[in-house]
Amino acid sequence: MSDPLSLSEQQHRRDVFRGIVLPMLVGVGVLVVVMAPVILLPNANQVGIVADVLMIVFVFFPVFVCLFPMYLLLLVLAFGIGHANYSTGRFLRRVNRLTSTANKRVATVSAQVDQVVLQARSSIAWVEDRLSRTFQPSSDLTQDDQDKNGD
Repeated sequence: MSDPLSLSEQQHRRDVFRGIVLPMLVGVGVLVVVMAPVILLPNANQVGIVADVLMIVFVFFPVFVCLFPMYLLLLVLAFGIGHANYSTGRFLRRVNRLTSTANKRVATVSAQVDQVVLQARSSIAWVEDRLSRTFQPSSDLTQDDQDKNGD
């Protein structure tokens, strides 16, 4: 006679059945359910319909379930960015006004500085003309004389 199984062995066998054998049986059952219509249907269009349904059930639905948290995160980020855009709008308009005012002031000051520089340059233009004439090489030297002086 065989020894009766102890309680821990019985519990272990139940756990093995639930954790290993039962999922395998469910997987094989799903495979049989999937393959049966493909084998039994005589028309290729009918097989295509079954393939489309199985694609939705076994590919698209799991992808949707797995990516749903990402979708929710992107949705929350989109609304958050919209809210941030609304709240920062006033600040950015104020910065825009300040930079526009600064631009106008800089343009006014630079126009005044340009005017002063041009007047100063035109008033001393005779000095520049005189200096350029003074330091110009004389044209009465020949090319050979210039080469000798340059060496």
